[in-house]
Amino acid sequence: MSKNNESKQKENSQKRSGSWILLGLFAATLLLVVGLSALSLKYLAPKPTVESEELQDAADATLAVIVPVYVDETVNAIVPGIVNGTLTASVPTAAPIPPTPTQPVIPCDFAGFVSDGALPDGSHLNTNTPFTKVWTIRNMGTCTWAEDYALVYSEGELMAGKSPLSIGRELSPGDSFEISANLVAPATSGLYSSQWLLQNSAGEVFGVSPDGEPLSLYISVGTHESIALDLTKNACQAEWASATGSVDCPEAEDITGGAVNPVEAATGEAGMEFYQPVLEVVPNEGPNGVIMGTYGLLQIQPGDSFHAIIACADNQPDCSLAFELKYDPGDHHLVSVRRWVEVTDGAHQKVVIDLSALAGQSIRLILSVSSQNDTANDNKGLWISPLILRSVK
Repeated sequence: MSKNNESKQKENSQKRSGSWILLGLFAATLLLVVGLSALSLKYLAPKPTVESEELQDAADATLAVIVPVYVDETVNAIVPGIVNGTLTASVPTAAPIPPTPTQPVIPCDFAGFVSDGALPDGSHLNTNTPFTKVWTIRNMGTCTWAEDYALVYSEGELMAGKSPLSIGRELSPGDSFEISANLVAPATSGLYSSQWLLQNSAGEVFGVSPDGEPLSLYISVGTHESIALDLTKNACQAEWASATGSVDCPEAEDITGGAVNPVEAATGEAGMEFYQPVLEVVPNEGPNGVIMGTYGLLQIQPGDSFHAIIACADNQPDCSLAFELKYDPGDHHLVSVRRWVEVTDGAHQKVVIDLSALAGQSIRLILSVSSQNDTANDNKGLWISPLILRSVK
């Protein structure tokens, strides 16, 4: 072969190689453009919504291949999303937001009971005897009481009283005052009651507790014996215990284990003097502090009722107690009758509970006081003249 022919063949071979290279570069460029276009469409096009069930199916399908190779006890311990060969889609949950504590709303017109004056429940009077019933109350609301605010008869025996009886003065929130009614004892022997409410300038009535309890009086008239059980006089015949064990009666010194002490008089909140039998009680120190007295058997008769005034003792600024009346029907299963919370606020609570629903039963009454702040200090409570009154005539 001549040199010219070899040269032409070599030139033709180089041209074919160059053509293939150009064709390859063109193809690569075309593929790159297509790829970039597809990538642009992938990221610029709107993404379809994937339902949670579809996500879970996809996860399960993927794991069907992965689990046999990679999942073992160690992986399960490290990856919480993989449990027993199942991939669970974790859905983040919002942390619960604790509720904002709400402050109790104090009504415009709201009264607090302070004392019964010199005529406590169960007082004995002769028939047809005139008497004056005095209550000391406090304006616990947010509004000033005008002079035309009045005491009005509600129910029970009117006992020749007048209603309404204007208070005759302005009373700012926090002020306390005495209000009285002139009455006459009935002509027939028996236990009598009379209930009264307060009335504002618009004629709306309100009581001396959040439940609208009325001011009340209970008197024994003539030859009727009204007291079926004096729980102060018989206090040391009851069995007393705290959360730490039995408590002696009286016990007024070692208050850390709970204490009970019957006295002839005591001073309640805001220096109010009570010249009548009182049970001073202190729950034991620490969590679940309580002092509880269980009395002997008492057969309840129709018309029997429980009466007491409950209070924190004077100079107990942090007092927070729950008073409770319970009874044991005989099977050592304690039944709660009523519970009251008492704190130092300058007022007391007068409680009257009708026990007629228990008539015919022989029960053991229980007086209980529990601490609401786990301390024995500043937590002396008072059961003031707790009685069972009997209305049988």
